[in-house]
Amino acid sequence: MSLKLNSKGLCIAHLNICSLRNIIDDLSVLLQDNNIHILAISETHLDASVMNSEIDIPGYSIFRCDRDRRGGGVAFYIQNHIPVKTRDDLIHTSVESIWLQVHLPNVKPLLVGCCYRPPSSNAQYVDNICDMLQRAVDENKETYFLGDLNIDWQSKTCTLKNRLLVMVNVCNLTQIVNLPTRVSCNITGTVSPTCIDHIYTNAKELCSKAYSIPVGLSDHNTVATVRKTKMPKAGPKILSQRIYTSFNEEAFVKDIQELSWDRICAILETDAALELITDMVLKVINMHAPLRKFTVRGNSAPWIDDELRGTMSDRDNTRSNDPMDWIKYKKLRNSVTKMNRSKKKAYFQDKLSEHKNNGEKLWATCNTILGRCKNNFSSFVEAEGVHLTKPSEIANYFNTYFTDKVCNLRSKMSCTTDDMRNSTYLITDNIMNDKKCTFTLKPVSV
Repeated sequence: MSLKLNSKGLCIAHLNICSLRNIIDDLSVLLQDNNIHILAISETHLDASVMNSEIDIPGYSIFRCDRDRRGGGVAFYIQNHIPVKTRDDLIHTSVESIWLQVHLPNVKPLLVGCCYRPPSSNAQYVDNICDMLQRAVDENKETYFLGDLNIDWQSKTCTLKNRLLVMVNVCNLTQIVNLPTRVSCNITGTVSPTCIDHIYTNAKELCSKAYSIPVGLSDHNTVATVRKTKMPKAGPKILSQRIYTSFNEEAFVKDIQELSWDRICAILETDAALELITDMVLKVINMHAPLRKFTVRGNSAPWIDDELRGTMSDRDNTRSNDPMDWIKYKKLRNSVTKMNRSKKKAYFQDKLSEHKNNGEKLWATCNTILGRCKNNFSSFVEAEGVHLTKPSEIANYFNTYFTDKVCNLRSKMSCTTDDMRNSTYLITDNIMNDKKCTFTLKPVSV
């Protein structure tokens, strides 16, 4: 499902999907096949009962603003390695919208927003959108605003479009999508193209042309633009695992017995003894069962095989303005849905049968089915307005934070020598009384 987008820069896209849960597998394939950094979604049809883990896509973080399962709602999927900050202060309480502040290397923070305007909403809703955009551009930041506004930009008679034109001029924005973004076909075979999915920006000169590309998972096109900048690549997920193929239990036990245990017994400090024994034992373990690093490739839908991908491709290629193609498209769309459900069901049935005698793997499979085993952790930390992304920087930040906390607490605890002596007696005679708190090592027979 390649969109053939320009890959040199920050790719920002929008898609109306009319129920996120129903097409989450298709959407996962779309994001895996295309390097879309930020994807805005409208008409998610979610509510608070739907957990993030149920709509998780590997490599992406999700930010959402729900209405209910019958309609509306917006969301963002953003690649995990991109630092993001939510900007709830920019949201208008009467508008379905979400705002984020994106931090990129060597670029000032960007504002990215997504909005959905229901077709039945009145002119006041458009005015509220304009007020919200005015508040955003007042921050003097590079701004990108995407969404399905249900206002045909190619119409010459729509009064709501005229209100948007006034807003665009006042806020110094440009609506850069000028191609049809949705093509509908009624029962008489009449085809009606409209441009209702928009991208507004105050940095048009930094962007590529706007794309409007049909995709089979929605009757709306994917609209996108690429902001020219050098994007950092997302690092692969690397795990470590011990290799036991050449493990010899007798040789391992022998090497453990031959360790210099007398050195450990001669050390009086517990921490030093623990550090030494850990170092000695780990050296033996690493010699007999070495650690190997390997890269994990994310695949959120392993049941999607070549057959299903081929049917998806046929469905996508059938989208056109020809009424006959629309009939073929709907048949292929239904075939993809049916085939995906069938293959997904068979995949998990095989997994449950395969792991029926392994409790750990069986529960892991059940948690995957229930959407309870996926977690997205932030890959950055914000410290005094600066986003830390390197693991060493993050570790040093937390180390400094907690040591400073302890130092602050100790500085507030003013006490005399007598108080410290009394505190020692309090700990030894009362708190630790009748508690085993000694550390001993039993001799090892060789």
